[in-house]
Amino acid sequence: MPSPLTPLVFARVATKQQVVALTFDCCQNEKPAGFDEPLVRQLIRGHIPATFFLGGRWVEAHPDAVKLLASVRYFELGNHSYIHPHMTKQTPDRMRQELVRTQQILHSRTGRWATDFRPPYGEWDSRVVAEAGKAGMRTVMWSVATGDPDKHASAASLVAEVRKVKPGGIIIMHANGRGWNTAKALPDMLAWLKKKGLRPVTVSELVKSGSPVSLEARK
Repeated sequence: MPSPLTPLVFARVATKQQVVALTFDCCQNEKPAGFDEPLVRQLIRGHIPATFFLGGRWVEAHPDAVKLLASVRYFELGNHSYIHPHMTKQTPDRMRQELVRTQQILHSRTGRWATDFRPPYGEWDSRVVAEAGKAGMRTVMWSVATGDPDKHASAASLVAEVRKVKPGGIIIMHANGRGWNTAKALPDMLAWLKKKGLRPVTVSELVKSGSPVSLEARK
């Protein structure tokens, strides 16, 4: 397991570099989820770095997908809990189980430990952030949400949301089959970022480029 970290939660990084982080959540609860392989293949063909926040149950259900993601050196793997619960409603022991179990699954399947955690539903408080820190992870939110879980969101609307990103920003999307039109929108997203001189990086690379802007702790 990674060494414990000082609790930190952030949604963007203050940086002088023209970089942004593309992040994709892959989660699964009692209801089965899928894998958007066409989306991932586009990233691979373009050698586009990205961070994938993986849920433990999703990892167990998609061994081939996990093997593919772990094989790409410019992909980073993060922790997205085990069963995607509302973390702020859990006891500290339950939070710890969700985090540590997923860490252990990720390591056993990929040889990697996650250094970043994304809370399910974007729900966090000081207790959640503290437990993530004990498990060796920063808590990562986002500055731009494409809204891709909405079945009514068009590819054009997803691109329009991405156009709101600023240097140091973090974009959240989904690659578990519940990101509607994300693969279709991705080429235009990447073209716009390139036109604006914004380079996609992993969350860890983004952090190295500047200073994470800490969010105010919630009680």
